[in-house]
Amino acid sequence: MKRAAIRLVLSLAMAAAALTLQAAPKLVVAVQPLGRVDGAVLAEVRSGILTLYGVEVKILPALDLPAEAYYKPRARYRAEKLLDFLLGLPHGGAAKVVGVTEKDISTT
Repeated sequence: MKRAAIRLVLSLAMAAAALTLQAAPKLVVAVQPLGRVDGAVLAEVRSGILTLYGVEVKILPALDLPAEAYYKPRARYRAEKLLDFLLGLPHGGAAKVVGVTEKDISTT
């Protein structure tokens, strides 16, 4: 009788775990190209994220780099301003967004 109860509890726990795993949505990471970014670079970024984290990776259409992020004295873009820009964009429910650019960036 005890064994049957234990089996029943274990079976119910395994069924609940399977339902939880099936119901959990797949985590999505969006890659946001900023400016012109070579397709091979984007493919490498996608492959690396997929390999390391096993999540769905969505490459978004490229956007122009925001003018307000450009720091003229050093001819580069400010990383913190690019991050603020990325945070302000809708990304279709992606859990995380990775910005990719081929331009020089800096931070202090």
